[in-house]
Amino acid sequence: MAATALAEDGNGACAHGGYDGGPGQSSSCSGGRRTHAWCADFAGWVWAQNGVTGLGTLDDLAASFYEYGLKYGTVSSTPHVGDSVVYNYGGSTADDHVAIVTGISGNTVTITGGNRGSYPGKVSTHSTTSWGVGSAPFGKPISGYISPVTGTGAGTQTPPATPAASPVVHLYALGSDQRVYGDNGNYSANTWSGFNQVSNTQGFSEITAAAGS
Repeated sequence: MAATALAEDGNGACAHGGYDGGPGQSSSCSGGRRTHAWCADFAGWVWAQNGVTGLGTLDDLAASFYEYGLKYGTVSSTPHVGDSVVYNYGGSTADDHVAIVTGISGNTVTITGGNRGSYPGKVSTHSTTSWGVGSAPFGKPISGYISPVTGTGAGTQTPPATPAASPVVHLYALGSDQRVYGDNGNYSANTWSGFNQVSNTQGFSEITAAAGS
């Protein structure tokens, strides 16, 4: 993801015919001209090039990346390479911004984003040591870092594996001598072990009742 974003450094809104990622995003370019503020389009495009799933949550607004993180539980105050970094979430639409974390070295975080600078904007890369949530290294406060989800199961829970069925059945009976006897049957092999007295080491310390299982 870092390499994808950094390769676009210096490009304008119409690189590749326009940036857009998920089905809810529209292109940053039409007819060779920028169509709208396109920071979210660029970040969505970077994610889409790298197998990120759940992109239907994203739209042309930077705030949709924070909402993606809330939906999939990936909002963090710690940056990771490939994360989106959202600025001023909860502010006005015009003041929100989103970019991609493209490098971490010691206490320095490198961030690459689209729609930076004066109209029509371009992709640019900057580094900062003031990357904590609430700090504003580029003029707008950082709201959080959003890790992308990859694979086919974005936001879905994996069901537990179905337990394997055992071919063995255990039958217990209370004898006339008030002792417990057990017989183990294997229905796959169609065999029984025959009744044998169950010792205390098999979990019975005092017999009060017996049942088949």
